Amino acid sequence: MKIRDMVELFRVWYPDAREILHEAKVFNQQNSAQPISYDMLLNARRFNAVIYKEDNVHGDREVNDYIADNALFQLLEAKRIKEAIRDREQDMWAY
Repeated sequence: MKIRDMVELFRVWYPDAREILHEAKVFNQQNSAQPISYDMLLNARRFNAVIYKEDNVHGDREVNDYIADNALFQLLEAKRIKEAIRDREQDMWAY
């Protein structure tokens, strides 16, 4: 499936959904006797995702809008954006 074929269905405001996500359990592949909640899964980043769009000073634009016809560079840009997000999150916890 290509990214162009994907359709954004909806967005969920995480703080409003957090209590429900905490109640719902996920199968824990590493320890089937101890399930984890969706809240724990999201906070521990135990999922796979591809970043295809970033909201910045240039507007809400997709990576392929400014890096066209080069899938490798698009993946590298997605990785750069992911690292920038992770660095920002880590900086929030640094005192």
